[in-house]
Amino acid sequence: MMKRTISNNQNGMVSIIVTMIMIIIISLVVLALGQVTRRNQQEALNNQLAAQAYYAAESGVNDATAKLLAGYLPSPTDATNCTNFITSTSPATPTPLNNKIDGNNVGYTCLLVNNQPPKLHATVSKSNAVVVPISPSGSGGAGTGLSFTWAEPSGVNIASCASFEPAVAWGNCPAVLRVDIYADDGTYDADHLATQTATVFFVPTAVRTPQMVNGGSVYSIRAGCTGAQCTGTLNGLNSGPFVDGKKYYARITSIYSDAGTIEIAATNGSTRFVGSQIVIDSTGHAQNQLKRIQETLQVTPEGKLPVNALSSASGICKVYNIAPGVDLGNGVGNPDDTPGDCN
Repeated sequence: MMKRTISNNQNGMVSIIVTMIMIIIISLVVLALGQVTRRNQQEALNNQLAAQAYYAAESGVNDATAKLLAGYLPSPTDATNCTNFITSTSPATPTPLNNKIDGNNVGYTCLLVNNQPPKLHATVSKSNAVVVPISPSGSGGAGTGLSFTWAEPSGVNIASCASFEPAVAWGNCPAVLRVDIYADDGTYDADHLATQTATVFFVPTAVRTPQMVNGGSVYSIRAGCTGAQCTGTLNGLNSGPFVDGKKYYARITSIYSDAGTIEIAATNGSTRFVGSQIVIDSTGHAQNQLKRIQETLQVTPEGKLPVNALSSASGICKVYNIAPGVDLGNGVGNPDDTPGDCN
């Protein structure tokens, strides 16, 4: 009779289990790499589509600008309806805009044009003053004040910035804003211009103090700073608010540091401004990607004026001759009537 022997050797089973585990790990690694690759491909496609959508939005701005320059006058509907400006025509612009760049895949779908924006913007630096026309509309005859808002640098102790200081001591405090505002009533002789112009210095402080000013004078008004921005408020000129239908000019200058972008708005929240700026809002698309941009056009070119008639980084020598042989340049008479020097 033969005796059966049963082996208990488990080596083969262990090998199978180890192999299965390795296959699972390798499969997971391959799947992860595949997902990373697909994600990178999708991100690259999205970036490409986003760039196409952005350029499509820019095309909308360019087409709107060209249409306006050709003589098209925007209607109130153009500021609220996405397609009205695209499809509207006029004798000066008889053809609707073609908002499709690549069939239905790429183009701009919404183009809003607002020629009565609720806010005006200007970029102000120490080296240039900017002249902004201001014509209120829609205040219902009650008039309104104007607010001027600009950026406040981060990490500033605003309590130390409450008074004028030499530029070297001003440090990182927000810029002081100088606004020379003129009420245009059609009379332009020198004396009248002086009485119709008020000069206001908006000085950064922790508390805002709105004020009404009279023409022909200089005022210092506290502009409240909140940690992100400073806002100064001018309630009106010559004991009255800024009224509909009247045109004003604001010459804005930045002192001590660049103020950057200035925002001008009406304090009543409902007044809009005509004849100064046009805001174009364009949304471009490329398949499922959308990009929206806004551009501001100056109805009249924004005036860039030097801050001073004459400026120097060191010193300025002024020589006055008031009579032949009298020289005030160095206090010594000059018989040959030529100006003296400043040495």
